Amino acid sequence: MTETIAIPTTFSHVCTYQLHPTGIHELKFANHTHTAADAYIEYMTYFIRLYQTKPHEVLRVLLDESLSGLMPLGYLMPKLRQLVKDYPIRPPSRTAFLVQNGPIVRVVDTMFQLMKTPREQARYFDPTQREQAIQWLLT
Repeated sequence: MTETIAIPTTFSHVCTYQLHPTGIHELKFANHTHTAADAYIEYMTYFIRLYQTKPHEVLRVLLDESLSGLMPLGYLMPKLRQLVKDYPIRPPSRTAFLVQNGPIVRVVDTMFQLMKTPREQARYFDPTQREQAIQWLLT
């Protein structure tokens, strides 16, 4: 019997989710609160669990933080470390972040690089580069 994996639905006030026909999962954040960080973790957990049933597919995620700004890193990082610990084997993935460029983006990228597996890739794009981000996700 296969387990049903439910999409998180309790975070619509801070995050909208859309699955595009291309297979890209888009998360658009309205703010950068602790609740938004919790939404991010819930969705990433959902994606990891969903793609464990599709071992040969690449998880493609577009994270739009263009309106919200980056989430609170002091709150988010322990949760990300726990997610990595809970799911040491994660699907191959490409994640494109739409966020205003700045020094903190380099810090976030460095932290991501330390936690990722070789099958996980991430790139940061200015919000005006949405189409380039989508093209990168699809390559």
